[in-house]
Amino acid sequence: MPARRARTEEEQVTEDALTRLRAEIDRCPFHDLLRPQALHADADAGTVRVGLPFRTELGIREDGDTFHGGVIASLADLAGHAAVAVRTGRVSPTIDLRIDYLRAARGEALVATATVLRAGRSIARVDVHIHDPGGALVAVARGRSAPSPDPTPRPEAHQAAKRPLMGDSRRRLSTAGTWRSSTVGWYSADSTR
Repeated sequence: MPARRARTEEEQVTEDALTRLRAEIDRCPFHDLLRPQALHADADAGTVRVGLPFRTELGIREDGDTFHGGVIASLADLAGHAAVAVRTGRVSPTIDLRIDYLRAARGEALVATATVLRAGRSIARVDVHIHDPGGALVAVARGRSAPSPDPTPRPEAHQAAKRPLMGDSRRRLSTAGTWRSSTVGWYSADSTR
């Protein structure tokens, strides 16, 4: 038997990212219905590729091979979420998703490539491109997600909680380190909105 070569550090990082992508796909029961496949993940680049094989129940007609638009949107959502989760190491639910359908999505499978554009402490932005088996672009999506707080509290969040909060008694610092206002909504301490 030939000796097995040791993995390089780069190969190990890629494998860890792919393991995280698979965990994100497996975490949601809805994905059992879709049956997406983790194809590639790169945490440093914030990029993932997810495949979705065609099945009749995912189509617009029983005798066709065209994916339903809702299935395409679901693929964009899960790929975008997974890209942010792989990049940040945290669960990151989608809070906004916009999709443009460019042509009918036909064929035996679709491939979604999601790339994180920016991952801040409270908001991440991601682009998703969905291609058919021939490589034609069938849909593009842009989403925003809210990465969950770190599992361990950050010391700066505790320090910020001790400071006066701009004279507004309705604002308090949550344990996640984000500003919460009872009348305005959620704001991040590092947000530019």
